[in-house]
Amino acid sequence: MNQLSPKQVLVKLSLLTFSFGLPTVLWATGEAKPGPNGGEVRTPGAFHVELKVSGREIWVYLLDNNVEKPRTDKSSVSVDVVLPTSDLNPVKLDCRAAKASEPPRFVCTHSSYEPVKGHTLKVRANRGALTGQEVSYLLPIFAQKVPR
Repeated sequence: MNQLSPKQVLVKLSLLTFSFGLPTVLWATGEAKPGPNGGEVRTPGAFHVELKVSGREIWVYLLDNNVEKPRTDKSSVSVDVVLPTSDLNPVKLDCRAAKASEPPRFVCTHSSYEPVKGHTLKVRANRGALTGQEVSYLLPIFAQKVPR
């Protein structure tokens, strides 16, 4: 019977813990399932960013730690598109808060940009006084119906 060295035991235990712990962490932060608006969720810091593609528009929701309560007041979003094979990198989208009659989100567009598979969206956001790190989304994001 071969005995494992303490280092081998530590490595195997770490791998086992990581493989069981990662799905739990992703699920807990909302990144493993659609957000409340049907988009993909990332965690840039002390808040969440949900991104959804709607036609030629990119919708960005700034959510609280419970992955709810989107807000646009005293907040900002910038989105850059990195194209896989283009000298025009990056394309900066124009992001504005949605109309007051619409859900609180940012709507990002560019006159000559249409979301295409393989493009990477780099999002930087501030939610109130909180500043997030840059997060990336590879298109297409998953398209699932919003759970009700």
